[in-house]
Amino acid sequence: MIMEKQAPEYRRLSDWVVGRIIAALREGLLLPGQVLVERDLAEMLSVSRQPVRDGLRTLEHLGVVVSEGRKTYVRSWLPVDVADTQVIMNELTLLALRLAAPRISDDDIAELRKIAEESRVAHDQDSNDYATQAQLDFRFHLVIAEASNNNRLVEMIKWLCEPRLVYEEAFLIDQGYTRWSQVHSQIVEALAAKHPEEAIEISMAAIAEAQQRLVAALDKARQATDGSSEPTDGQ
Repeated sequence: MIMEKQAPEYRRLSDWVVGRIIAALREGLLLPGQVLVERDLAEMLSVSRQPVRDGLRTLEHLGVVVSEGRKTYVRSWLPVDVADTQVIMNELTLLALRLAAPRISDDDIAELRKIAEESRVAHDQDSNDYATQAQLDFRFHLVIAEASNNNRLVEMIKWLCEPRLVYEEAFLIDQGYTRWSQVHSQIVEALAAKHPEEAIEISMAAIAEAQQRLVAALDKARQATDGSSEPTDGQ
């Protein structure tokens, strides 16, 4: 049994199915390339095949699984997938910051400070724990997105972050994670001081640096694989 049988607490049963499959991926109970059979998943989750079918369709939209003919299998992420996703995430987090800055609340500021401190502590304990830093970065930007009061933007950021958290190994490339707690703290204090443009400038500079690191690391990984010296396009 790869997933516990637990009564769904999500708005829809298919959402619960998505959550359980993603949890299995994160725990390594489902692996890239593995074929997913509706009947087997339904039995393991103690649900009918319809919510499983709907959940797999959602996961396909997220880029987590791929359907070919009648087969659905766990997708393997390539360097180009990592780069493309990160470029979109960068633009969405900047948009969220622009929308949230004028209306962000004291409670939001307090939560952002808490996350920034958790990031600092996590880095001090293990500077190579990129997985924890990635999860904290997701939480940080999700708080900002939710402060924007734009539900569709929040939904898009969540959807794009799922592959990032599922395929941690593909995304765990040094993008300046060691500076994230410092950058996050600077953004929070700029927001608290009602200086939204300063917060945006700090974020843009950090994103530019991270993108350069990502492109360089992906080029290095690709060259090691195929011996090519042609660089990857980056923004």
